[in-house]
Amino acid sequence: MQQEGRSSEHDAIRGRIREAVRSRRCRLVTAHLLGLLLSVPILVTGIYLNSKKREYCITTLEKPLIFLGFILALVSMLGLIGTFKKLHWLHMTHMVSLVFLVLTLMCFAIFSVEITSGGSAHSPAQDTPSTSPYRFNEYKLPDYPKWMQRKVNNRHEWRGVTKCLQQSAFCGTRLPYNGSDPNVYNQSPLLPIQSGCCKPPTRCRFVYIDALHWIGAINPNVDPDCTTWNNDPQQLCYQCNSCRAGVIQMAKQRWKNVGSMLFITVIVLVLIYAIAGSLAPKQKLIKASDNAT
Repeated sequence: MQQEGRSSEHDAIRGRIREAVRSRRCRLVTAHLLGLLLSVPILVTGIYLNSKKREYCITTLEKPLIFLGFILALVSMLGLIGTFKKLHWLHMTHMVSLVFLVLTLMCFAIFSVEITSGGSAHSPAQDTPSTSPYRFNEYKLPDYPKWMQRKVNNRHEWRGVTKCLQQSAFCGTRLPYNGSDPNVYNQSPLLPIQSGCCKPPTRCRFVYIDALHWIGAINPNVDPDCTTWNNDPQQLCYQCNSCRAGVIQMAKQRWKNVGSMLFITVIVLVLIYAIAGSLAPKQKLIKASDNAT
């Protein structure tokens, strides 16, 4: 009777062990699947932004974003395989990789916020006595982070941007107005690239002919861009600092939302890491479960 009682008690213990391991593994698989799902928006965003680089004429962090999304998916797959195959070493490799990935994503998110900081719109009304209202803003290169300034001041980088601008329709069919009325032009909603690259700075006080033709700057010495402007459609203000600022502003608008998404991803990943760490099946428990079966 005592032996039968001990056997029944051992069976109950083995049953509890198997149930605990199954429960832990189920919750751990859920955590890994969440990590795998989180890689999808990162990959999609990176691929989408990279496909739209012709619309912005500059690349910033698109390829690193795609790489991080791929690594997150790979790390999550390692965790799933380690859990299903009961490979403790692979599970530990996943955990270590996840720690480094979270730290990398955190740095990447902080950096993306840093490059979107600074830079502010300036109304042309501040620099001209004109009473005509303006619907566009102008931008100044020194207002932006040093990293972005160095990027657009790099000759090789800017040569590619200039070529893109020349081939694009920013200073062509995409201009909201190309007539001869300066008041209508002033009320046109120009994009930052159009404001900086397709016209001279307003403070130069050029005489408006049409959207791509300006003559007789009244204040040619107020800004180096005033003498850089050229009515040649292949030159315009493509070498102006105002153009560089406009390009940065367009990139900044894209990366604001990306930075927010990355911070949310980091927070969720930290929660997943905490869950995975606390619910990881302990090696002794796994062995006990295997022996029980």
